[in-house]
Amino acid sequence: MVAVGTMAALVGGRAMWSVPCAFVAVMMLGAVAGTSGVGLPMVELGIAVSLVALGMATAFGRTVPEIVAVALAGVFAVFHGHAHGSEMGMTVSAAEFGAGFVVATAALHAAGLFAALMLSRRFAATGTATVRLVGVAPGRASRPWPATIKSPN
Repeated sequence: MVAVGTMAALVGGRAMWSVPCAFVAVMMLGAVAGTSGVGLPMVELGIAVSLVALGMATAFGRTVPEIVAVALAGVFAVFHGHAHGSEMGMTVSAAEFGAGFVVATAALHAAGLFAALMLSRRFAATGTATVRLVGVAPGRASRPWPATIKSPN
């Protein structure tokens, strides 16, 4: 989710609003589908691909036109929303559950956007390179860290 905000910051302009808003809107539709029992194949794979794709796009500094960023965010959001909707318990209020993950997602988008903007401004000479380095984090976070670090001796 942080990577969506980072990508929006790298695209810049209106994308700083349109990309996160599109993600949240389509994520809500995906959640409704998941809650309703509509099947979506390979949800986990879709989420994993979104993590790697957004991380790599950020790491390699690939900026795309706003419409492409919005479409990409929307496709990935379907998988994220479906996962949230299908995991909702039967005893939980759909409105409260939905509000919770929508607010949390928006906060994570804002954190990524804010961090990317602050890094770019703080390190004016190397700001974009610093933000690109942040793109490595989602890919690394998706792989488990070794339980112990072995000594080379």
